[in-house]
This record gives sequence, C-alpha cells and structure tokens, in this order.
Amino acid sequence: MSFPIVTEQNHSKVRHLVRESDQVFQSARALSAKLKDIFERSHPKDYWGVSFQVLEPGHSANIETRFGAARASTTVHVNEDGIYGRYLIEKQKKDDRGELVWVAAWVIRISSEGVVYPGESGGDPVDVRDNFFPGGSDSDTVRLALSLLYSIGAN
Repeated sequence: MSFPIVTEQNHSKVRHLVRESDQVFQSARALSAKLKDIFERSHPKDYWGVSFQVLEPGHSANIETRFGAARASTTVHVNEDGIYGRYLIEKQKKDDRGELVWVAAWVIRISSEGVVYPGESGGDPVDVRDNFFPGGSDSDTVRLALSLLYSIGAN
C-alpha cells in the first residue's frame, strides 16, 4: 500500500473541517426527516411498505422493506474537491456461512455546502431544506426515496 505525500493544497481542504462537517450532518438530518416524511405518507406506506426510523441525532436510520432490513448512516470524508459526506444505505444479507452481514446498496453524497446528490458521482442536486422554494414540490426527494428502495431490492 502506498501513501501519497500530503501537500499544502491538501491541508487547505481540511482547514474548515468542523464547520463543513457540521453542514454535512445538518443536511443529513434534513434528508432523514424528508425521507421519513415521504415514507409515512399514505400512498408510499400502502404501496411501497417502507418503515424508516430516524435514529438520534438524526443523520442515520433503520429501514425495513419487503426486500429486507437496511440502514442509513452518514460519514464525513475528504478528497481533492474538499470535505463531503456519504449517506450510505446498507442492506442486511447472509454471507456464505449464513451469518448476517451489512453490504453497501447505495449512497447519497452531501457536499460541504449541504447540497445532496444521488449516487457516488454526478446526478442533479436535491434540495432537502424546508421551505427553500415556496410552493415547491417534493418530487426530487420522492425520486431519492424510490431510488433508495430500488437499490435495497437490487442488492
């Protein structure tokens, strides 16, 4: 395993770690609340059958679906672009020995500015802040919820 030299440019990526990671966790809490709200609505509850239990302090969750148990957790990372968060969705499965293990099913990225993106890279931003656009719809968050459910079932 090789370890690269850490440069002054790399140092600049972590100089505001506390502020930027707080923004990541704040957006993860908003995302959890939005997903919980969507999954508790009558149509999704009746047709998708997802139980989404937010865990304190709000940036992780336990998820129950017809595809099995899953969970969401938020971690903070750094790369050449700076600080970012990963809202990781993991599905519980049995390994070759029949033991329960957690495997990655999908990820939602959160920028240090608190912007949410579906998947590991690319994707259109999703605003999870309340009342940012008066009269706006939750269609982007609904798509995130459906993508999360599909990813659990596909893994």
